[in-house]
Amino acid sequence: MASIAKVYGQAATMLTVPFGQASQIKLTLHENQKKQLYILLGNPTVLTSVPKPVAAPPSFGSGGNSGGSGAGGGKTTLKLLSPSVASGSQETALITTGANAALTLVITYPDGTQQVLGPKKAGADGHFAYGWVVPGGMAGVTRVVAISSGVAQATFTIQ
Repeated sequence: MASIAKVYGQAATMLTVPFGQASQIKLTLHENQKKQLYILLGNPTVLTSVPKPVAAPPSFGSGGNSGGSGAGGGKTTLKLLSPSVASGSQETALITTGANAALTLVITYPDGTQQVLGPKKAGADGHFAYGWVVPGGMAGVTRVVAISSGVAQATFTIQ
C-alpha cells in the first residue's frame, strides 16, 4: 500500500497507479484528520496502456493543452482543470516538463494584475500541479503561461 501525505498549501502530486490485476483503487483519509478535509482528483484518466507523447505545434487554447519545445528537458505542456470557474473559486494547472526542471507559472487576470509562482521544480517524473483560489469580484478571460524548457499557455474564464 502506498501513501502520500500532504498539508494545506503544498503543491499537488501527480500520481500514476498501475492497476495490474486490480479492479479498484481505494482512497482513504487518516482518522486523525480534521472533519472538513477534501480530496481533489484532478483530471483522472484510465489508460489501457501508456501512450507515447506525440509532438504537436504550439497552440493557444481555452482550458486545453498547449505547449512548445525548447532547449533542455523536453516539451512543456499546460492543462487547466476547468475552462471556466466562478469568481472566488479554485482553478488548477497541471504542467509537464523535463524531470526536475525549473519552471515558472504566470497568471494574468482580466484586470491586468499578475500572479507569479516560481521558480519551482518539477518532480522526477516532470510533473507539477498548482491549485489556487481565483480572486473574487472579477470576471473575464484569464491567461496562464508555464515557462520551463519551453513555453505553454492556456486560458480560462472567470464568471
